[in-house]
Amino acid sequence: MKKKFFEENNRFTIRNQNFSNFDYGAVAKIIFIDCNFEGVNFAENVIGSCDFQNCKFQNTRFWTSRFYSCRFKNCQIVESDLGRSEFDSSILTNCQFQNVDLGGIYFTNCEFTETTFENSNLNSILFRHLIENQTSVLRLKNPLLLKEMN
Repeated sequence: MKKKFFEENNRFTIRNQNFSNFDYGAVAKIIFIDCNFEGVNFAENVIGSCDFQNCKFQNTRFWTSRFYSCRFKNCQIVESDLGRSEFDSSILTNCQFQNVDLGGIYFTNCEFTETTFENSNLNSILFRHLIENQTSVLRLKNPLLLKEMN
């Protein structure tokens, strides 16, 4: 039997790092813990099956990035640009979006728990097939425009 290259218990973990660049094109199966992504350009990257735990994204550019099956837990996204990005089958738990441009972003098959969007541009944001559970909470503070389609 062939051994899988990436296994859940053998995923690569990066801890306590400050990133200044993230120009990889595609990244998969990495766990980021207590990492700082200040001023990083994630634009046009594809990120799959990655976990972000206790990470901070400030002045970060995600323009047209795609996140597939990613998990964000206890993350802060501040004064960043996620315009036209896509999140598919991702889980966001106890995350804070503050002063973030989310214009034209798509969330498909995503689950939100105790996640807040404060003073952020939600113009033309699209939620499709949100996953709900008993503790799902999505808080919007000062939204501009929000669409939900199922």
